[in-house]
Amino acid sequence: MDIWKEGYDGDVLRFRISKEEAKSKFARDTPPTDQDYSRYKTSDIPKDIETRIPVMGEKLGVSKTTSTREATITKEPITEQKTIEVPVTHEEMTVERRPAGETVSSSSGQRPVESRTETKVPLKSEEVQVTKEEVAVKKKPVTETRSVSDEVKSERVNVSGESSAED
Repeated sequence: MDIWKEGYDGDVLRFRISKEEAKSKFARDTPPTDQDYSRYKTSDIPKDIETRIPVMGEKLGVSKTTSTREATITKEPITEQKTIEVPVTHEEMTVERRPAGETVSSSSGQRPVESRTETKVPLKSEEVQVTKEEVAVKKKPVTETRSVSDEVKSERVNVSGESSAED
């Protein structure tokens, strides 16, 4: 029946058929009953009972894809001598000799030793410890929200004239 199609301007669909021709070919004296509809169990409904008009439209669909990109870490050996000045402290012992009249032993009541004795004096000193640093590479997922927009087209169906039973 495409021979009758004349044009569509986005709102109205025009056919090359007169009103009288349309009434004589497609009009019924009485509207279809529920029994007329229920006897058809398939999509083979006669055109005098049902007219199907395809309505086209676009919808904005959004999907996500996963992509992989690489970060390249390049290592190359470099050997160099590093010198760092580090102040360290240590204790040194000095022995003072004084004349006998000023000795500590006479004032504190101590007597000279009668046999060989040893006295240990602890001397503290700081030692330098060398540590080396490592580099650790870590990755973590970061989720962000992005806005997407695009133009979509659709058709609007307007029915004018006689009202249907569903109105």
